[in-house]
Amino acid sequence: MRVLRVVCIFGLLISCAVADIPTTAGANWPAWRGPLGTGVARDASPPTSWSETENILWKVPVPGRGNSSPIVWGDRVYVTTAISTTAPPAPRGVGGRRDGLVPAGKVKHDIFAINRMNGDVVWRKTAIETTPHEGTHPDGTWASNSPITDGERLYVFFGSRGIFCYNLDGELLWSKDLGDQKTRNGFGEGSSPALYDDYLVLNWDHEGDSFVVALDKHSGKERWRRAREERTAWSTPLIAEVNGKAQVITTATNLSRAYDLESGKDIWESAGMTVNVIPSPIYANGMVYLISGFRGAVLQAVDVEKAIGDIGGTDAIVCPLRS
Repeated sequence: MRVLRVVCIFGLLISCAVADIPTTAGANWPAWRGPLGTGVARDASPPTSWSETENILWKVPVPGRGNSSPIVWGDRVYVTTAISTTAPPAPRGVGGRRDGLVPAGKVKHDIFAINRMNGDVVWRKTAIETTPHEGTHPDGTWASNSPITDGERLYVFFGSRGIFCYNLDGELLWSKDLGDQKTRNGFGEGSSPALYDDYLVLNWDHEGDSFVVALDKHSGKERWRRAREERTAWSTPLIAEVNGKAQVITTATNLSRAYDLESGKDIWESAGMTVNVIPSPIYANGMVYLISGFRGAVLQAVDVEKAIGDIGGTDAIVCPLRS
C-alpha cells in the first residue's frame, strides 16, 4: 500500500536524525537520489532492519498514490501525491500489466510538508486539480516525479500538469506548463528536475517533440531549450562540474548527451543505450556512468574530461559493457 510504504521511508529518514537538525545540503536529502545524485548519504548511519514497530518513530497517512521520492531539508519532509477526487483509476482493457490505468475523472496533485521529528503536517497545498490527458502504468502514478529543493524554495514537478515553485512556507511563487507528454504505451511519466546554481533543468523525452529545457529557478523563465530526437525516457538529468564548467548530462535511447549548463550547447554525445531508458546518470571521481537495461543491458563509463563531440569508439568511453 502506498501509505505504509511512504510512512516506512519517513521513519527510516527520521531515525537517522540527530538532536541538532543539519542545514547543509550534504546533510539533507534535497532531491531524487540525494545530495550527490548517487543514492548515498555519506554521513548517515541508518538502521539495517525495521518493521511496523522497530526503528519507526512515527506514522502519518498520506492519501492518494505517488511514486515520487520524499525529500528532506532541515526539520521538514516533503512528499507529493495524486488523489483521484471523482472516481478511482480504471484498468485499460482486459489484458496484463501493460494495459495500465486510464484516468476516470479529476485528480488532485498535492504537496505535504511534514515535521521531520513528530510527523505533524505543517502545511498541505494542492498544486492543480485536473483530469490527466493519458493513463499510466499500473505500477506508476500521476505523482511519480520527485520534488527538489535548494533550501530556500521547493520545486514540485507533476510532469504534464506543470512545475510549481513554492517557498518553504508553502506560498506559490511561480508555475509553468510545458505541455502534454505522450508516453510510450501510456506508461506514464517520471523524470525529475535537476537543480544547479540558478538553473532548473527538465528532460522532456516522449513520443512527441522531445526537448531538454533550463529554467531560471527564481522566475520559471526559460534560459534555453534544445530539441531532441528521442522517444520516451524516464531518466533524470545529471548536472556535474567538469573543469570548472557545469554540464547537463542525459541518457536516452538514441544518444546520451552533455550540454553546457549556461548556454545549452552540445559538448559530447554517445550512442548505445537500450530503449525505455530509466536509470539516471551517476558522476564520481571524474567518471560518468550511463546505464540502461530494457531488452538488453548497457553500461558506459565516460571519462568526462576527455569527452568532446561524438565519443563513440574513443578512449573517452573507458568501460563499454553490453549484453
